[in-house]
Amino acid sequence: MDKLASTSWPVAHAEVSTIDLRKRVKSGAWCIELRYHYRVGEHRFSSTRLSLTTRVACYRDKQVADALFRRFQPGAGIAIRYDPSDPETSIVYLDDVDFSDFIFLILTAAFLGAGIILIKGTARR
Repeated sequence: MDKLASTSWPVAHAEVSTIDLRKRVKSGAWCIELRYHYRVGEHRFSSTRLSLTTRVACYRDKQVADALFRRFQPGAGIAIRYDPSDPETSIVYLDDVDFSDFIFLILTAAFLGAGIILIKGTARR
């Protein structure tokens, strides 16, 4: 799924169905899992996806997790974005374009360039 394309996805109203707050034993982080439902036209959908990359939001600071937990109580209305070509795919948060995205782009360009040079060199022989 494309981070940039998701910024133009339509917004829909959703309602929180369930929310769970748990402390992870290994990391000590407080994690929120959310289920919500929404309608697109005559169709009703349900999802647990928070963003394109995760279904769980984890925070080291319990106060941050508690604030989100209080905000997303069952019955609360939230805004979500859904993929117009596949309305079953939805997100609550947009993923930021981050450093790893730029590294991936640079490495892709470097390998593409190296591949073109190798192909041209082989073709000349």
